[in-house]
Amino acid sequence: MENERIDKPGPAQWLHLLNSSHIQRKLEDGPVLKMLLNPNRKQQEIVEELYLTILSRFPAPAEVEKMDAYIKTGVVKGREAGLDLAWALINSDEFLYRH
Repeated sequence: MENERIDKPGPAQWLHLLNSSHIQRKLEDGPVLKMLLNPNRKQQEIVEELYLTILSRFPAPAEVEKMDAYIKTGVVKGREAGLDLAWALINSDEFLYRH
């Protein structure tokens, strides 16, 4: 019955999302992300497009600031930063709740 349904992911689902090589491969090789993560695009455009594509909304100013701070650390650059953001958005509660 609908009232018995649990919308929260269980431990097995969380582990699959966090460790899935299948999902990682889709992110790395997917044509949409390849187009979005074009190095000729501005970082702000990439962040907005990722949020629109994955969460169907624009990022909040605080979210943009966090991504800018992450990029400025220099840990990752370019495409890798975009892939990290996509991975984080797909593993967010908001994405799991909507999809």
